[in-house]
Amino acid sequence: MSIKNVLYGFGVLVFLGCQPSYAQSVVPENDNSTAEFVELCRNLNDVDAQNFCFGFGEGVFQTYMADRPKQAQPEFCLPKAAIHARAF
Repeated sequence: MSIKNVLYGFGVLVFLGCQPSYAQSVVPENDNSTAEFVELCRNLNDVDAQNFCFGFGEGVFQTYMADRPKQAQPEFCLPKAAIHARAF
Protein backbone atom coordinates (compact mmCIF):
# COMPACT_ATOMS: atom_id res chain seq x y z
CA MET A 1 0.00 0.00 0.00
CA SER A 2 1.52 3.27 -1.07
CA ILE A 3 1.34 6.59 0.75
CA LYS A 4 -0.66 7.93 -2.18
CA ASN A 5 -3.41 5.36 -1.59
CA VAL A 6 -3.44 6.08 2.14
CA LEU A 7 -3.75 9.84 1.55
CA TYR A 8 -6.45 9.28 -1.06
CA GLY A 9 -8.43 7.09 1.36
CA PHE A 10 -8.02 9.61 4.15
CA GLY A 11 -9.21 12.41 1.84
CA VAL A 12 -12.32 10.43 0.92
CA LEU A 13 -13.11 9.80 4.59
CA VAL A 14 -12.68 13.48 5.44
CA PHE A 15 -14.91 14.48 2.53
CA LEU A 16 -17.63 12.02 3.54
CA GLY A 17 -17.41 13.15 7.16
CA CYS A 18 -17.95 16.78 6.18
CA GLN A 19 -21.30 16.19 4.51
CA PRO A 20 -24.09 18.11 6.25
CA SER A 21 -26.71 16.17 8.14
CA TYR A 22 -30.07 17.57 9.08
CA ALA A 23 -32.32 16.52 11.92
CA GLN A 24 -36.05 16.33 11.46
CA SER A 25 -37.17 19.66 12.86
CA VAL A 26 -40.94 19.19 12.81
CA VAL A 27 -42.60 15.83 13.33
CA PRO A 28 -45.59 15.40 11.01
CA GLU A 29 -48.99 15.41 12.67
CA ASN A 30 -49.89 12.10 11.07
CA ASP A 31 -46.75 10.40 12.38
CA ASN A 32 -47.15 6.75 13.37
CA SER A 33 -48.48 6.04 16.83
CA THR A 34 -47.62 3.11 19.07
CA ALA A 35 -50.97 1.52 18.23
CA GLU A 36 -50.16 1.70 14.51
CA PHE A 37 -46.78 0.02 15.10
CA VAL A 38 -48.48 -2.74 17.12
CA GLU A 39 -50.96 -3.30 14.27
CA LEU A 40 -48.08 -3.40 11.80
CA CYS A 41 -46.28 -6.03 13.85
CA ARG A 42 -49.43 -8.17 14.21
CA ASN A 43 -49.69 -8.63 10.45
CA LEU A 44 -47.87 -11.96 10.06
CA ASN A 45 -48.40 -11.96 6.28
CA ASP A 46 -46.26 -8.84 5.74
CA VAL A 47 -42.65 -10.07 5.66
CA ASP A 48 -41.21 -6.54 5.54
CA ALA A 49 -43.22 -5.54 8.62
CA GLN A 50 -42.08 -8.66 10.46
CA ASN A 51 -38.45 -7.94 9.61
CA PHE A 52 -38.84 -4.35 10.83
CA CYS A 53 -40.50 -5.45 14.06
CA PHE A 54 -37.88 -8.12 14.72
CA GLY A 55 -35.05 -5.63 14.12
CA PHE A 56 -36.69 -2.98 16.28
CA GLY A 57 -37.28 -5.45 19.12
CA GLU A 58 -33.73 -6.76 18.88
CA GLY A 59 -32.39 -3.20 19.02
CA VAL A 60 -34.48 -2.38 22.09
CA PHE A 61 -33.32 -5.56 23.85
CA GLN A 62 -29.65 -5.03 22.98
CA THR A 63 -29.83 -1.44 24.24
CA TYR A 64 -31.49 -2.62 27.45
CA MET A 65 -28.77 -5.23 27.99
CA ALA A 66 -25.95 -2.79 27.24
CA ASP A 67 -27.26 0.03 29.44
CA ARG A 68 -28.30 -1.84 32.56
CA PRO A 69 -25.85 -2.21 35.44
CA LYS A 70 -24.27 -5.67 35.70
CA GLN A 71 -25.63 -6.25 39.24
CA ALA A 72 -29.17 -5.07 38.45
CA GLN A 73 -32.07 -7.47 38.83
CA PRO A 74 -33.65 -8.33 35.48
CA GLU A 75 -36.87 -6.47 34.74
CA PHE A 76 -38.36 -9.48 32.94
CA CYS A 77 -37.67 -13.21 32.75
CA LEU A 78 -37.09 -15.18 29.58
CA PRO A 79 -38.30 -18.78 29.44
CA LYS A 80 -35.74 -21.50 30.06
CA ALA A 81 -36.67 -23.32 26.84
CA ALA A 82 -35.30 -22.02 23.58
CA ILE A 83 -37.43 -19.55 21.66
CA HIS A 84 -37.73 -20.24 17.95
CA ALA A 85 -38.95 -17.74 15.38
CA ARG A 86 -41.78 -18.93 13.18
CA ALA A 87 -40.41 -19.88 9.76
CA PHE A 88 -42.03 -18.29 6.74
